[in-house]
Amino acid sequence: MSNQIFNTASITFEFGSQTGLAFSNTATANLLENLSISAKTLGSNYFLKSTVTYIISVKNNSNAETKNIKISDNLASYFSDKNKIFTPLSYNCPSYLYINGTFISETETEITDHDIIFKINSIPANSNLTLIYSSVVNQYAPLSQSSTLTNVISLTSDSSETPLTCQTILKPSEKADVRIIKNMYPNNIALGEEITYDFFLYNYGNADASNITLTDTFSPAPTINNITVNSQEINFSDYSYSNGILTIPAYNPTLNLKIPAAKFIQNSETGIITADPGITKVTVKGKI
Repeated sequence: MSNQIFNTASITFEFGSQTGLAFSNTATANLLENLSISAKTLGSNYFLKSTVTYIISVKNNSNAETKNIKISDNLASYFSDKNKIFTPLSYNCPSYLYINGTFISETETEITDHDIIFKINSIPANSNLTLIYSSVVNQYAPLSQSSTLTNVISLTSDSSETPLTCQTILKPSEKADVRIIKNMYPNNIALGEEITYDFFLYNYGNADASNITLTDTFSPAPTINNITVNSQEINFSDYSYSNGILTIPAYNPTLNLKIPAAKFIQNSETGIITADPGITKVTVKGKI
């Protein structure tokens, strides 16, 4: 970080029996602090169990060595409505220290419940330090599209009167996470009897899944009498069925088969976030 210096000069003068006043332009310069810090991530999005890589850059602007540096990351910890603190990132060791682009060593770390502290002996005068590490998104991370994770990174040292801070902000990836479960009944059936196939389409992601194509090959192939999507019967033109192969929807249909996004629920006591999936149910009825 730096502070900007502004300076404007003035002069007074006389001409004849009069006096005058003139001002210079305003000159500027940057007054550098002994240390400056910045942080960035590789990528700006996250999802459950994804890995986030952090790059911390520290510049020693002074002509003297800086000792006993501590860099802390709050791992995007936040307070709940009940004033409980939850930490949505888990540190993924090791971390790597570079000075002026040269690898020095893995970094000594202190891990607490809600942050991690990196301990570095010194930074040479007029040198750049780079710290690289990663964390994994855990079950305390909010996943709705409007959510964010904010890492607050702080630095202290022997030459710092007050901590220096910076931050990174991540947003959840917009994604659909679709799973399918198929049931059929009755369990025992004779030729000529009706059979029902239920397809449960679940979406555990934070974005709607649309333009879905459902395909199934039946053996033995029933004669299909009825197909419903969420209890609403669909038109014959909205699916194709040939040689025991069912496709929903058919080519160029009026039907857009989709699954809504999940809703995310946080347990107020444990802080654990779970997905209440969006569901679409497809039911096929026919005779064997």
